[in-house]
Amino acid sequence: MKWYESLYFGTWQLSEDFHLVTENEAKRVINFALEQGISNFDTAHVYGNGNVESILGNILPEATKIITKIPAIQKPTLNESSFIEKYYPIDWMSEKFETSMIRLRRDKIYGVLLHNWSNGWKNNYSEQLSYLLELKSKGIVEKIGISIPNNFTGDLNIDLVKKIDIIEVLFRS
Repeated sequence: MKWYESLYFGTWQLSEDFHLVTENEAKRVINFALEQGISNFDTAHVYGNGNVESILGNILPEATKIITKIPAIQKPTLNESSFIEKYYPIDWMSEKFETSMIRLRRDKIYGVLLHNWSNGWKNNYSEQLSYLLELKSKGIVEKIGISIPNNFTGDLNIDLVKKIDIIEVLFRS
């Protein structure tokens, strides 16, 4: 595998969250990326209120690798002391994941991540991990993981790291 085959085209900037790209421009950018041989895309349930997932679902070929993220009910603080269930109840996770799959027009997806991780959840994530592992065991997703928020400085539980496939971190140059 070549090094660039592990890179993903991030699509947050294609949402109206940045007020820079129209939907038609987003479609042109995605099609240009496909023409250049890019076949890995990263998105999230919340990008553009789901519009980015819908655009990707309408454009991307079936063989494209897509990673999407399940949002928390509300964004946790970096050192949230509340239990993870407050932010990621299983019924919420299931509803958001199913909605993403409909928007993406997929029965299976390459990867799914919990969108925000808190340092305070070092040892109380078993139900959420079980849900993700169940999606993986059913063959609905190939990879599972977490997305580390900006300014995260905590430690991850090594047992969690051993059970997930992806840890998405912010890239800054």
